[in-house]
Amino acid sequence: MALPDGTLRGFTDGGAEAVFTPPPGPLAARIGLVPPERTIAFLPDIESAVLDRATGMLWLGYEQHHAIRRIDPDGSSSVVQPAAMQGWGANSGPEAMARLADGRFVVLAERAGVGLLFAGDPVEEEAAEPLVFPLALPGGFLPVDMAPLPDGRLLVLLRATRLAPRRRAVGDHAAGPHRGAAAGGKLRGPRGHPRSGRNPDAVADRR
Repeated sequence: MALPDGTLRGFTDGGAEAVFTPPPGPLAARIGLVPPERTIAFLPDIESAVLDRATGMLWLGYEQHHAIRRIDPDGSSSVVQPAAMQGWGANSGPEAMARLADGRFVVLAERAGVGLLFAGDPVEEEAAEPLVFPLALPGGFLPVDMAPLPDGRLLVLLRATRLAPRRRAVGDHAAGPHRGAAAGGKLRGPRGHPRSGRNPDAVADRR
């Protein structure tokens, strides 16, 4: 995710975080562990993250437990395990999450072929029953990460599952799915350096 000071912040499967300066400047990184959450015994596998730049409030999506955690600026945190996420399977948690301009949240399952649209903060009780919508991604790709764009669309980072399982592609999707309608978008082509041997696993809009 992009931070107000121009740096980028990312999270790992092991519950760590890194804040670093992006190119073209020299790489400078700070690495640490996300404070543990005591209400769930083992909660390390962070797959998605959303930051409210105005308040500093942070939301994290966790695989395995299918949980969403909110960390407030004072360091206190709350965790929910939405019922709509509990049938997603052991390796299909909240892989991508984004907060829209109007305060709604979109969460995409990694492999379940569905997404959730929360009316507000998913940790709050009034947003506990999200709209569940089918996810129709082009080319059999799976979501990896997601970022809202200024025009209301969502930029979704994808990965392929057949023939070239390590390829990535970027698609843009409408940010307002409707009940009974599948959310889809346009495939914008593969991304990533062909010689890097690594695959993009996160996307951010720095504007």
